[in-house]
Amino acid sequence: MEDVWKHVLAIKQEAGSSTRSTPQSILKDIFYQLPYFVCQNHFLDDNSQKDISKYIYCEETKTPAYIGSYGELPSIWKEKHFLIKAALAILYQEKKAELKENKGNHGHK
Repeated sequence: MEDVWKHVLAIKQEAGSSTRSTPQSILKDIFYQLPYFVCQNHFLDDNSQKDISKYIYCEETKTPAYIGSYGELPSIWKEKHFLIKAALAILYQEKKAELKENKGNHGHK
C-alpha cells in the first residue's frame, strides 16, 4: 500500500499542476486511474465510512458536525467535508450520466 499511496500522490500532483484543476478534477483523475493499479476496496476503512456517514447525516438533517462557527471547526473536518462533497458530486454525476446513457439505449438494438 505504501507504493500505491506514492502513486496516488503522484497522480494528485500531476492533476493539481494544471491551472484549471479543481478538487473535483483531481479526485476524478485519481478515481479513474485507481483500477489500473489497485483494487479500490483497499481504500475503504471504518474511519472513512464514519466520516461519510457523518457528512451525509449532517447534510440531510441540516445540523453541524461540530458546535461553533466555521473558524472553530477542526481543520481536518473542513478538509474531509470538501473532499466528501466533491467525491459525492462526482458519484452523482457519474450515476446521472449512466442513467441518461441507459435511457438513451433503451429500445435500441
